[in-house]
Amino acid sequence: MEHRIELAEGDEYRRKHYGIEYTSAYVYRTKGDGGPTRIQVWSNRNRPNPHPGETRRGAMGPIGGDGKYLDPQNKGTDEEFSVLLSPEATVISAHGNSTGTAASGQVYAKDHPLLDTGDVLVLVYPDGREERRTLTLTDNYGRGQADLVPLVKGKLSDKDATDLNCSAWFSPGGWDDTLPCVEIGGVQVYVYFADGELRISTHYDTAYPEVQTEAGTIPTRVSIGGDVEYFQG
Repeated sequence: MEHRIELAEGDEYRRKHYGIEYTSAYVYRTKGDGGPTRIQVWSNRNRPNPHPGETRRGAMGPIGGDGKYLDPQNKGTDEEFSVLLSPEATVISAHGNSTGTAASGQVYAKDHPLLDTGDVLVLVYPDGREERRTLTLTDNYGRGQADLVPLVKGKLSDKDATDLNCSAWFSPGGWDDTLPCVEIGGVQVYVYFADGELRISTHYDTAYPEVQTEAGTIPTRVSIGGDVEYFQG
């Protein structure tokens, strides 16, 4: 699912002390959590990595690593900006300014969309430019460490996708332990039963160049019963 996120400039204090350049004008809910969550754009330019390539142990886990900068989680990165989900405390008041009201500063986006792994967030900056990122929630459903990574568009047009879909072929399994396989665009997808469970295995090594993004990846989305269970950008 795609969501348009309207951004506003961060206040002077947070820009100066934390590097938070922009925050979402509205708050959102994430799957598995009903609390208000805001999207924040952090600048990494004032956090140079003092020891590129060196991973160290921190109080909350490994820090450092490869990269010119340190992101807000103290992980090495070459990205000048990081986009994170930032949970906020729910405002409860007897004076009519609880979460959801304009007075609270925590107004939910229209229709209260629920953000989930695999969603594409279109960040709309105050100057009108747009940036698309894909969301991956952590086990705690975004309460702290979930972030968004740049969406790299593939080179596949809708017509090309249709042509590939129409030219897919299926190979059934055999008594010689050959597994059933669907091949499409050079990608091989094996679907089979083993040890009492249904297994799905994808192999990209023979994928056609035209199905790959500029970064050399193949965006993959797996849904079970209509819900996105796995997304790889």
